[in-house]
Amino acid sequence: MKFHEFMHALQPLLQPTGRSWFSVPELPAELRQRVPNSELSRWTRSGRLLRLRRELYAISPAHGGRPLDPLEVANPLYQPSYISMTTALAYHGILDWSRVHDPHGWLKQVEPPDLVVSVTTRNTQRFRNTLGSYRYHHLNPELYWGYQSQPLGTSWHPVADPHKALFDLWYFHPIRWTPKLYDILQLATDTLNPLTLRSMCWTPHVPRRLYSAWLFWDQYWCAQQGIAWQPHRTPHWFRVESESSPDR
Repeated sequence: MKFHEFMHALQPLLQPTGRSWFSVPELPAELRQRVPNSELSRWTRSGRLLRLRRELYAISPAHGGRPLDPLEVANPLYQPSYISMTTALAYHGILDWSRVHDPHGWLKQVEPPDLVVSVTTRNTQRFRNTLGSYRYHHLNPELYWGYQSQPLGTSWHPVADPHKALFDLWYFHPIRWTPKLYDILQLATDTLNPLTLRSMCWTPHVPRRLYSAWLFWDQYWCAQQGIAWQPHRTPHWFRVESESSPDR
């Protein structure tokens, strides 16, 4: 089969959503028979197709494909999953990584938004392709919530809401989330409701350390809003300390 014939045969699959990526299993059986993997590999070597991962391809923009947003293939790369943490915070306009200044490397464990970070109930996984680098963190099914479909490219894909994105950041990076770290991140506090975050930290299966992260966030949020911080019923195990650097 010629490449232009393959492109024509793909249109019923791609046109309804306007996407330019496809997976081999979703191709019609007749088309899969006429286009073996060796042919897909040949078109990849010639630059007509972009291989995103095994059995997942995109039409090259130089050969009729639409330029892809790296975020729109995060879920197709590894399902089920949703975009979260720094990537989701940047998507919602809460985090601007260009403003982050961390000379001491206190946030070196935290992935920058240009590394597409997602959460999955499957095993932890990493991918790298022509669009960028992708990392998927395993999360217990009991905590796999807090995301909605958002427009990415020409279709909709699951992205954590702002509160769950911060919650996941706390969960997967067990560092001491002091106000100093929040000040380094320069998060947009107006978008994040402390009461919503507190209710999330009190849900079942949530480690106690996330409530500590929230208490420090509440302290930071109040400072940003010019409100005196007076936590209600602060747990006996929680201590607010004046430290020159966060604990690792």
